[in-house]
Amino acid sequence: MENNNLVDSMRESILNDNISKIDSDSINDLLSKGLQSVRDINIPIVGCIIQISTSISDTMFMKKCLKFLKGISDIPKEKRYEFIGDLSVRNQEDAAELILSIINKLDHPQKIELICKLFKAKVFDEISIDDFIRLSFMIEKCPYIDLLYLREYEKPNYIPGSTELLSSAGLIEKTIYDFGGAEGGGCDKYSLTNLGKILLRYII
Repeated sequence: MENNNLVDSMRESILNDNISKIDSDSINDLLSKGLQSVRDINIPIVGCIIQISTSISDTMFMKKCLKFLKGISDIPKEKRYEFIGDLSVRNQEDAAELILSIINKLDHPQKIELICKLFKAKVFDEISIDDFIRLSFMIEKCPYIDLLYLREYEKPNYIPGSTELLSSAGLIEKTIYDFGGAEGGGCDKYSLTNLGKILLRYII
């Protein structure tokens, strides 16, 4: 999907009062009913995607965008405006373009909810804008099922498969080196990094 207006549409949508009118049924029915089922939602990103849509992936992208916008709709407009300003300055890139890129790569609806929670956390000064950026990319890297295992690393632990993925994303780190006995058989243990501890606060 390529369109010069897509970034502008997302920026305008983040600040649009109508995002409070997005309902869950419209989002959930998108794949079965198609893009035309949401054409009456008066939000810039909706009209933009409908205009340039060419495939089912565009419908799935629309679903992600609407879920994100619904998730931040209870944040005061002035706070949303302040957020995209801070994000644009800190990341030296248009905030809307970065958010579109993040949303497009997310492979699970709960990850979108996590991004919305981090958005709110930054707005209410629970985390820094740097943490928002870093955690957003960390979430994108890991399967959601492995993110759910983060709680298991509040104490040193090793879980085959999850440990490797969470470690490569920077959410856990090796804290106990176990070389085993004379015959080997050691098993290193991993614990949450500082960013892992922050993210865990927002995982259900």
